[in-house]
Amino acid sequence: MKSIVPMITIVVLAISGGCGSSVEKEAVKRAKECWKLTQIGGSTYLCEITVETHPSGFGAVGTGASKTVFELRGIKLEVSASTLSEADKLNGVEWAGSVRLYSSFRRYAPQPYSGAAADKTWSDWRSAEPTATSSVADSYIDGMRVTKMKGKWEVVPAPENYTRRFFGPRDVTFKQVEPSDLPK
Repeated sequence: MKSIVPMITIVVLAISGGCGSSVEKEAVKRAKECWKLTQIGGSTYLCEITVETHPSGFGAVGTGASKTVFELRGIKLEVSASTLSEADKLNGVEWAGSVRLYSSFRRYAPQPYSGAAADKTWSDWRSAEPTATSSVADSYIDGMRVTKMKGKWEVVPAPENYTRRFFGPRDVTFKQVEPSDLPK
């Protein structure tokens, strides 16, 4: 019986510590820093800031600048490494891939979000998992492309971001959420 206890402890520590290489853990850390995920009162928040753009071309519509706060629950992070080519390696790329974030969320947009009217309260929660009344499109999904080249990390929002592609602007930066950013 005594020999089983240390084994169970090791398994629990392995599960709680997550799996993946140290470089993948560093990629996740860098992506989280870029999103500026903020813990306030037991919740995780993310704030998107969009810039004002005026695309040109037939049917193009400009997007006003906005700030939108998301409260996230049930966050899941997925790391996907890319295969490096010989040229990548010769150019000093040590690791490349993406980190994707999935979460149930509710949104507070005190400024217009993607052409919609400003919200003065939190939206309804949307599920991270498809349900009988929702689809995967109801979850907050974001991705970062992460590269380690010659010892330096670069993190940029992935252009194929699902949530913004269908529901909002793509030229987004993130800011640390302050209690004053939340509705009263």
